[in-house]
Amino acid sequence: MNGNKPHFWPGIVPINRTAIVLSCPGRLEERKKRPVAGVTGSNLDKLLAILRSHHPDIFASGNRYDYLVTNSSDKVHYPVATGDTEPSEEEIVVAKNLMRLQSELAHCTVVLVLGDRAALAVRQAKFTGSIIHCGWHLSMRRLNTAIHEDLYRAPIIKGQGGNTAKRIAVVANSILSMLPSRYLYRGVSVEMHSAGKALVPKGSIATRVMLHDGTITYGDNATCGNSLRNAVITHQKDSIKYPDAFISFSFSFDVAKQYALNGGRRRCGIVYVIDRFFLEAHEVVEHIVTDHASNLTKPLDQEVLLCAADQGTLPLGIVVDYVPVTS
Repeated sequence: MNGNKPHFWPGIVPINRTAIVLSCPGRLEERKKRPVAGVTGSNLDKLLAILRSHHPDIFASGNRYDYLVTNSSDKVHYPVATGDTEPSEEEIVVAKNLMRLQSELAHCTVVLVLGDRAALAVRQAKFTGSIIHCGWHLSMRRLNTAIHEDLYRAPIIKGQGGNTAKRIAVVANSILSMLPSRYLYRGVSVEMHSAGKALVPKGSIATRVMLHDGTITYGDNATCGNSLRNAVITHQKDSIKYPDAFISFSFSFDVAKQYALNGGRRRCGIVYVIDRFFLEAHEVVEHIVTDHASNLTKPLDQEVLLCAADQGTLPLGIVVDYVPVTS
């Protein structure tokens, strides 16, 4: 196989063990003899940069051409030539096409599929690795018509700057929500680490009644009465104002690093690395914030709250590394 095909690009080892599958090549891909050659490709690079910052184990590069890139069909589609922009299901599931896709993906362990046509092709090709299904296509037309709110559920207003970045962040967040990690990360100052306070909660409660000051409402997915869910919601809104028995972690090392460095205002900090496999043995319970809260204060934090059995300090046995970080 070589790289100068409208539908296929081989990538580089070992990054190309992760593949990206799209619908089909179009006019620009036909002319440039490579997949995702236009604005969709630029959007894909922006998406990959976000995914890489959170999951470098899966997405090791922000350059689409470092990955194996292919399509649900190897046939070019665009209105002037074919009268359409996507392959039919019949074109995708024909045996010759599925055999092609099986051969191209043979050495891959993870596939990111962009769009329903791509998902159909990968499923019908009986891919046995991990499939990450993103329902969005990254063309400007698709992004603009499908995504009308940013991560914070604020309307995306036509003509304002940064709208494409906001829409790509929404796509990235939907993908990241499908990628639980074995490890959790917590960033703290050197002073907090040295004082042994990094795993000490601010309070001792793990449930809370719904507040009537407007802090949490039924729209936040809160419950009436005393509940764990209410405590998780108030923690992610303001853990200083509402102290509890939870300690905040993130699925993302980069997020933890930002907290360790206080957004760049500190020169150095420490990131605690937690192995989730050890939580049960040490009677530590985790609560993924998105399982409880619907209106996230900081959606990119990928926040996970840990709570010790006695609602006190988390045991050191769950910590597998302390990583010094600098700005």
